Amino acid sequence: MIRTEIKRNICSVWFVVAIALMYALFMTGDSGKVLNDWTSTTVIAAIWEKLHGNWQQDLGETSSLIKMYDVWTDSRYLPVFAPIFCSLPAMLRCRDEAESGSKRYVLARGSQMRYYAAKFIGGIISAALVMLIATAAYDVTILISYDWFPPESEEFQDAYYYFTGVATESAEDVSWPLLALNVARDRIYFCLYAAMGSALCFFFASAFRSRYTVFGSAILLCYVQDRVVDELATRSIDTGKGWMLTASYVLEPEFLRQAGRFGFYGDKEPLVLIVAAAWILLFYGLAFYVMSRCTDVGER
Repeated sequence: MIRTEIKRNICSVWFVVAIALMYALFMTGDSGKVLNDWTSTTVIAAIWEKLHGNWQQDLGETSSLIKMYDVWTDSRYLPVFAPIFCSLPAMLRCRDEAESGSKRYVLARGSQMRYYAAKFIGGIISAALVMLIATAAYDVTILISYDWFPPESEEFQDAYYYFTGVATESAEDVSWPLLALNVARDRIYFCLYAAMGSALCFFFASAFRSRYTVFGSAILLCYVQDRVVDELATRSIDTGKGWMLTASYVLEPEFLRQAGRFGFYGDKEPLVLIVAAAWILLFYGLAFYVMSRCTDVGER
């Protein structure tokens, strides 16, 4: 049942749509001030401008590694829509089963625990794969389209420090395995964030009948969370209250990738994993509780 659930999530048209939407979200992020007139545009528009000669040379913001690192903060809408896009295959499959009444037929071929385990594992894997494939496609695009600076350059050393937390002074100080490991670690944390989003969206899919309510509730909650983080960060600067900045770090989705390097979780990487696991288990647990209250979600 678990293998079937994973296969159906991955082999669905919504899986392809989710990857395309995530990739589009990345590509419509801010390009940085890479144009000749020192202005910025979207990443995809900047690549088009580069093909036509409108591109700054030897500028840090044109570094492919720095752009790969900034992928999360470049898109203003990423924290709002990324959880929904990554959850599309599992979330819509849950709604399809609820609307068609097919859950009872699935349960006739296996136990309820196996059914829930399949939903849990299938949802996490499909969401992580959506994020992984979309970020991989984005990384390849950026490596091809943006500039690659040599290891002895200041631009490369800045990017190296962002990813690894290790300062270098020359090309001899660069550890390529360490850089590759930290880039991969960064993307794995993106996948973990996608899994957290899948748990939240799957709960909404199990709790509401209407697809519009499911999408609306998920988008609203993600938007409110994003606004709260911005407000806390802004107020911490205006008032000088450190606890507000700490709270913004705790609530910011980017805290996952910063764990072990910067911010509140800079020296608390195990705590990040515990928080992420607790989040996933909580919302999937709530979803399964709602689903167990009736024979079929669509009957409520």
